[in-house]
Amino acid sequence: MQKEKSQQILLRDRKLEAYGHLKPTQITN
Repeated sequence: MQKEKSQQILLRDRKLEAYGHLKPTQITN
């Protein structure tokens, strides 16, 4: 369960990073 959660966080972070490269102003967290 814990590992799966970390995996999701990693995926989200990567997605945020990708979005950041496209439109940095859209990331408000």
